[in-house]
Amino acid sequence: MQKIYSDETFRSRKFSFGCIHSPAVKGQNGCMKEKQLTPEEVAKNRHTLRFVKSWMKLRKITQRKLAEDLSMSEPSVSKWLNGKVNMTLSQFVRVAEILEARPEELLFDPAEKDKAQKYKEAAELAENLDPEAFEAWIAAGKAMRKRD
Repeated sequence: MQKIYSDETFRSRKFSFGCIHSPAVKGQNGCMKEKQLTPEEVAKNRHTLRFVKSWMKLRKITQRKLAEDLSMSEPSVSKWLNGKVNMTLSQFVRVAEILEARPEELLFDPAEKDKAQKYKEAAELAENLDPEAFEAWIAAGKAMRKRD
């Protein structure tokens, strides 16, 4: 019998966006069943993973091929992509590897993949600013946005 989920799936750290939680909960009979997500959780998952399908199209990888590469069932991958089931950080990183992208790039449209790098650079800059300089930087950004 093929193992659908690796042991790593259940031990790995959870994704920091809050869209990734425990993939299953125990039912009344002790068997594992999928956790029912609230509409808000489904919406958050869809928002976080909204560009994965675009990356799949760019790399010419079908849902079936992605499922095979992840050693998972195609319906499980479909549930991820539709936001109905949470994914762990290790699974998200593996999807990025398969799609030949860095994990942070999957959060952006492939046509704007340099945007991920710009956000990363901005975060690194912000991290090293003292609080006063950081506030001035934010104010400058807001002023620039108003001019557009």
